[in-house]
Amino acid sequence: GGLPKGKISELVGPATSGKTTLALKFLAQAQAAGGQVGYVDQALYFDPDYAHRCGLDLSRLLVGTSHDLQEALAMTEALIHSGGLSALVFDALDFLWTDAEAAHLLAATLNRLPVTLSRSGTILLVLHESSSGSTAAGDGPALSALAHHAAVRLQVVRERWLPNHKDVRGYEARVGIQKNRLGPAGRTVLLEIEFNGTVRGNGL
Repeated sequence: GGLPKGKISELVGPATSGKTTLALKFLAQAQAAGGQVGYVDQALYFDPDYAHRCGLDLSRLLVGTSHDLQEALAMTEALIHSGGLSALVFDALDFLWTDAEAAHLLAATLNRLPVTLSRSGTILLVLHESSSGSTAAGDGPALSALAHHAAVRLQVVRERWLPNHKDVRGYEARVGIQKNRLGPAGRTVLLEIEFNGTVRGNGL
């Protein structure tokens, strides 16, 4: 059914779980539907060649890159406020979600975004490794704010490698809907993610 417009969604999973591939595929689908999309890359992980292999038209992709968290968050707010994006991915280094100073910056931005998102209709997909499933004080302000505002939380786990004779062509990932304010949660699907950017599965 896709991710809800005008809302924050989370894509959670460790490195090499497949979350970046799924995020790029999500943007490619939004592009194919005629939307303008963007990627804010504070983590500096964005690979344009791999994004192209995942189906993205790079000439129609807005990429904002800054290692400075405050600048990356300002980019995110500005892009959403412009009203021209149907979907935007935000990717920050994971330790920032629990770093005291950075977490307060993230939380303040997340607390401001819902009104702007509802006006623009932009889907904001936030990537991170930590789970914000609990709103306990120990989570810190950023993860607590994300848990509070996210309408959907998807958890990605790598299950196994996919062999190709003596080589490995990719891996199988399990994607679970941990939270869904607009529909049923708890559903899990298996996806095959190949290193060339191909994703096969029965979808979410």
